[in-house]
Amino acid sequence: MTGRRAREAAILLLAAVSLGHFAFEVRAARQNCCFDFGIFWDNMRGWATSGRLYPQADTLNEFLPGSATYKFPPFYAAILASLLGLGIDDGIYVFQSVLQVVLYLAAVGLVLATLGARRTSDVALAYALALSFGPFFETLWRLQPETWILFLLAAALFLLARGDERPAGAALGLAAMLKLYPAALLACFAIARRRRAVEGFVLASAAAALVGLAVFGTSENAVYFGHLLPFMSGETAVDGFGSEGMGLPRYLDALLGLDPVAAKRAATVLVAAAFALTGGLVIAARSRDRTIRVEVLAFAAFVPLTLELLPNAWANYQVLLLLPLLAVLLPAPTAGGPQGPLLLAATAYALCLYHQQMTDMGWPRAEGRDAFFESWQTLRGIGAPWLSWAACLWSLLRPAP
Repeated sequence: MTGRRAREAAILLLAAVSLGHFAFEVRAARQNCCFDFGIFWDNMRGWATSGRLYPQADTLNEFLPGSATYKFPPFYAAILASLLGLGIDDGIYVFQSVLQVVLYLAAVGLVLATLGARRTSDVALAYALALSFGPFFETLWRLQPETWILFLLAAALFLLARGDERPAGAALGLAAMLKLYPAALLACFAIARRRRAVEGFVLASAAAALVGLAVFGTSENAVYFGHLLPFMSGETAVDGFGSEGMGLPRYLDALLGLDPVAAKRAATVLVAAAFALTGGLVIAARSRDRTIRVEVLAFAAFVPLTLELLPNAWANYQVLLLLPLLAVLLPAPTAGGPQGPLLLAATAYALCLYHQQMTDMGWPRAEGRDAFFESWQTLRGIGAPWLSWAACLWSLLRPAP
């Protein structure tokens, strides 16, 4: 009893420290806002006067990786257009920042609800981990839509655990129309033969496409889906953005000396093999155990692989790793049970504590700070996704407690 109380007290203390850290980081993000969202918002202002959503489409080099250009699907732009129509202009950055924080905290709450975590110590641990998670602050500084995607993935997981397959698929479909890469998670539904979830995905993504069509018309939609998307799908890893780029091809290029095209192909083959292995283990786990625990781990295991499919997975995309990390770290460990998954997940989480904005703020204040940051972020880029994936698979192999 004494040990349990000490653990609970330590978790509550950690949560309090994390809350203070979170407030500091959010304040710093507001003071330095915003690297990326200004590009999106200026583009919406330009559309309001010119009627063109992708005005640089005639120059495809404007849509190379890392370029300061709006290059997301029309559905995301339609959401921004609705805000512009409501007159939220001068206050858009404050509104978006608050929305990001609310969606982030709500995503953690959905994971807690999915896992049935009701004890104060479980809730405190989940938020303690979330409130110090570096990739969220990288997302907040940029006001990128990865927080929206995290919330929709958490909602999909929550609905899936409740047996609401079509709404779960719909949540994933909406996420895929904000940015296209979450569509890879459809593999989880297909492997589990969740036909209704696949139907929900198709219906929601089609509805989102129709929204974009209604707002921007056939011409701009044709530009994106028929002209820009084929060009952008052929992108290879770039190394011109320091440690912000964390795509697997970049590391294969550096480690194996491959050219960018060969590195992308090698990474695709490797990740495809990991998808197949994950699918086989998920099928085996579900055949012996249909509990919520298995459903959560099965879905979560595909999240890191989805990021690894991208030739240029930027650092803030790793905010999605919070989902598999909570899936492994949150359930209370059983006495005498294997601690390997917890160790892997804890290591992945620790790699995500130090993030890009810390070095931008001049921390640590020491000679060689940039070299330390580059080394740390390289370890994080390689280690965090694969450790998270391995932790989920290891947990799937464990018998139910």
